[in-house]
Amino acid sequence: MPSGGYTLAAYEWNPAGQRTVLLVHGWEHRASFWGAMAAGLVAAGYRVVALDGPAHGASSGRRTTLPSFARAVQAVADAVGEVYAVVAHSFGAAATVGVPVRFNQATDGELPRLVLLAAPGSTTAVAQRFAALLHLPPAVVARMGRHIQEQHGRDAESFSLIQVGRQFPAGRALLFHDRADESIPFAEAEEIAANWPALTFRATTGLGHNRIMRDEGVIGEVVEWVNG
Repeated sequence: MPSGGYTLAAYEWNPAGQRTVLLVHGWEHRASFWGAMAAGLVAAGYRVVALDGPAHGASSGRRTTLPSFARAVQAVADAVGEVYAVVAHSFGAAATVGVPVRFNQATDGELPRLVLLAAPGSTTAVAQRFAALLHLPPAVVARMGRHIQEQHGRDAESFSLIQVGRQFPAGRALLFHDRADESIPFAEAEEIAANWPALTFRATTGLGHNRIMRDEGVIGEVVEWVNG
């Protein structure tokens, strides 16, 4: 399907399922990373939909941004109809909640169930880690910030879950984060939870940033949460 100049690839499991769960992958991933999670949700009777984000997987493009990624999720959400639950990982969680994506606009505009895995808390903290990795000088980092403001009419931190997560219209929201996450510090998850009173926070141990997506225990808890 089209989205903002991209052509998106989307996938569906168990189309006869009564309720739809949308899976949103993270940076440098694709829909197939959700194989184990999709299987668990299908076994519980759900219709499952996932997309390859812009410039990821079989979707078109060579680069993307957080807002472009969110627009792609929006396009898929609008196409599939009523969405009962979203499970989003990392960059996908930031795009879904931080931009944000609007679900079920034809009804009450609320998403009944939301599950976030390894979500970054602060957009500027992500940029700072990226700058440190590439040894970028402060002037370049400052220019990045100005570019975001000029392009999107809002500052980078306004996309951060620690700022806007609590405003997201979810009936019930759950966050998983591993203490040994090598990409997003565990402290950011704690900060998200501290600033989002209605959020349920569950810490894991030994799963890192990516194995949390396919761990049987986590999948079982996700299914239980969506069922609840």
